[in-house]
Amino acid sequence: MPSSRAARRVGNRTIPRHELGGRIQKTALQLFRERGFDNISVDEIVATSGVAKGTFFNFFPTKQAVLSGYYRDLDSFMTARLQRLNPADPAKSLINLFRAMEHQLRAEGDLACVLFREITQNPTLGATDFDSGLDDLQQYTSFFEKCRANGSIDESVIPHVAAEMVQDLWSSTVQRWFRMQQRFSLSGVLTQKVPTLFAGIKCRAACS
Repeated sequence: MPSSRAARRVGNRTIPRHELGGRIQKTALQLFRERGFDNISVDEIVATSGVAKGTFFNFFPTKQAVLSGYYRDLDSFMTARLQRLNPADPAKSLINLFRAMEHQLRAEGDLACVLFREITQNPTLGATDFDSGLDDLQQYTSFFEKCRANGSIDESVIPHVAAEMVQDLWSSTVQRWFRMQQRFSLSGVLTQKVPTLFAGIKCRAACS
């Protein structure tokens, strides 16, 4: 009779590759949430997933690489929210975006903080974050182009400049939020800053 480990390996061969990788990632993230990223080893991940260690490394070269998929999930959430921004009411729409992002990040708990730390230390994750920032900038630019066409901001406002202002506002505030271990309301601070941001946009339009 085959051992339980051998039986699991035979069973794993029948699982489509993308599903097997997803199972490993889901298990790893659950362990990270329950016990902390630094407290979980690859051995514990494969034991809980019921796969061989080599199978894990077929999908993820390191434990940190599991976070790349997790980053993409969070990034997809923000991308979907960016696509729902309402050009008829840009300030309120951005505030709603920031509230949704804080809610999602707080729901992730310590794992979101670990991801932020790894972005600053892991070149691969850092590069992924940089590319994501470029994509977000394009979406913000498109949003402000729609705002200008809609008449909700002055036609003299330069969309990519306004987009950079919003992205800088988000990036600097969320970095401080993580460094302070989420001890203040992220969306609350951003809600206070957004009116000043839009006042600056109007001033730029009036002074140009």
